[in-house]
Amino acid sequence: MTDQILGAPTVLRVVTATGVLAHLALASSFLGTVLIAVVAEYLYMRSHNQFWLNTARTFSVVATIFFGVGAAFGTLVEFGLVTIWSNFVSLIGEAIVLPFYLELFAFLMEVIILPLYVFTWGKIRNQALHWVIGIAAAFGGYWSAYNILAVMASLSMRPPGLEVINLYQATGQNVVGLTDYVVKWANPADAWNMFWWGANVFIFHGILAAVIFSWSVVAAIYLYLYVRDRKPERLMMLKVLVPTIAVLTAIEGFVVGHFQGELVTDLDPLKLAALEGMFWSGLRVDPLTSFLAYGTFNHAFWGYYSWPASVRPPDFVFVFYWVFMVIFGFLLSMWTGALSLWYLFPGFFGR
Repeated sequence: MTDQILGAPTVLRVVTATGVLAHLALASSFLGTVLIAVVAEYLYMRSHNQFWLNTARTFSVVATIFFGVGAAFGTLVEFGLVTIWSNFVSLIGEAIVLPFYLELFAFLMEVIILPLYVFTWGKIRNQALHWVIGIAAAFGGYWSAYNILAVMASLSMRPPGLEVINLYQATGQNVVGLTDYVVKWANPADAWNMFWWGANVFIFHGILAAVIFSWSVVAAIYLYLYVRDRKPERLMMLKVLVPTIAVLTAIEGFVVGHFQGELVTDLDPLKLAALEGMFWSGLRVDPLTSFLAYGTFNHAFWGYYSWPASVRPPDFVFVFYWVFMVIFGFLLSMWTGALSLWYLFPGFFGR
């Protein structure tokens, strides 16, 4: 495959990435806020505390707003696939159709059940039935995320049974069209391999990240409000959010993240090189990455410039990964964790 077929101006890649990131941020916010609504309604059924009912109603509306705006950005992403990356659809569309087909039903669940959940507050006498409706709405969102992330996983790690076929070699003649290649399954039944175990690691890593991200933002808002007015309701909310975030973050980092890192190291060396800033050509030892990945200091990795420019991601990905995610994320987590413990457990610190 030539560089001209794969190549695309950096500006188009940035525009596409911007649309995808906006959609991911809004979709992640929806996943987190709709889960807060469902959890708060459950706590209301157990305690009959009006605060939890008000919280559930508020976050159900917030989740609906995130869903609507996120769906609009999702449409923008789809237009980008068709207009900017039409070769991509021609090349791999047949291979990834199953998750997109299932996602259609998940999206229909969201569109139908989420408004039903929001507009039936106080209209259904059986609170448990209304709560089940909320669970169904949330399930639609998480099922949708599951299918979309399965597609994203296939772009990083080729599922078992997925083959790249040269149409000229396969047919013995030139094929007039957008591309001379197509990605197909060796066996039609292999389409379910889109959900192989490696894809599930990628999927649950993404879903957990969405919940942690959105719940952390909500926790930060409630912590700020609690510092200002000291209302006990804010503290009630924080005592639910903060421990849950801590547990999910531990699972995300030490369990799912570990397997995700192993998969990227073994199956996607170009992404690893871009993320870790391995700006060299050929094989070279990187002691720190070697220790984290293999427990030794002498493992060699392919550098970023080992691949042609047409397939390399932008080199500033390294800055975003290390500065904004790793360094800022570590400092922010330390600060928020210490501050949260200070306010949540005053007796432990002798206050």
